[in-house]
Parts: sequence; structure tokens; C-alpha cells
Amino acid sequence: MEHKTDKKTPSKAGRKKIEFDLELIKFYASRGLNLNQIADCLNVSPHTILRRKKDSVNFANAIRAGRSSALLDVSNSLYENAKSGNIQAQQFFLKNIGDDGQWSEKEQNLKVEFNLADILLDAKKRIPTDITQIEKAEETKKLDLSSFQDEGQFPLKK
Repeated sequence: MEHKTDKKTPSKAGRKKIEFDLELIKFYASRGLNLNQIADCLNVSPHTILRRKKDSVNFANAIRAGRSSALLDVSNSLYENAKSGNIQAQQFFLKNIGDDGQWSEKEQNLKVEFNLADILLDAKKRIPTDITQIEKAEETKKLDLSSFQDEGQFPLKK
């Protein structure tokens, strides 16, 4: 019985590392795809994309460069539309680009506190209790329209 003395180099355990085309990654990112959508396009799991982004500076830079490219293209289009007289583009530009938000629509908060018991007590005080107050209130509701000239604007009861 012969023993082999040749030793093989041990292979690494696990899967082979998937190689990605960084230009393709940059292209997908430049089209506004998020990491999950990029993973779908590449037929890999989102976890693979996240892990590769964390482990590879070049991979992370490709995603960043693609997103920056998209932002640059859209910003230039917005700027050109604003310069050519598109009012909505001008408003959007000013609201989002202005220093310190001087053009932004500010949300105003109004804090109102009231005591319901005080409101009900005040309402009860205004309710007439005796008949003379009720008659006086009804008299003040009547309007004298005889001084107005009828030009068809006010229907008069006869």
C-alpha cells in the first residue's frame, strides 16, 4: 500500500466571490435605483449589495458616483427650465436651493388651549332666562327694509 505524499493546497470554504461590473453598478445608480432594485437587476440578494458596499470602496464609490451623476443631470435640467421661464421650475428651485430656506414654505404651528367648562359657562350666561329678554332679542332680529329701494336685489315679503 502506497501513501501519497503529494499535498494539495486546501481550497477556501464557501462560495466564489461574485464580481460586479462597476460601470453597470454606476449606471443603475444613475437611473435612481435604490440598493434593493440594483440587487434585483443583478440577480443577487440585497444583503450581497450591502455587504459589498461596506467591504469595497470602489463599489461604494460607483454607487455614489452614479447617484451624483443623476443629481447633476436633473439639477441642470431644472436650472435650464427655470431660466427659460418655467414658473414651477423657478418656484421649486427657489424653495429648495435658497440659502437658509428664505424661499421655503414655512410650516407654522399654532397652539390653542381652552377650558371647555369656561366656554359652557359663558354660553349659559348668554341664554335668555326670562320672557322679557327673549322678547327683546326677537325685536332686535327684525329688520326694517322699507328704506331700501327695490331694484330686484332684495325679495320683499308682502
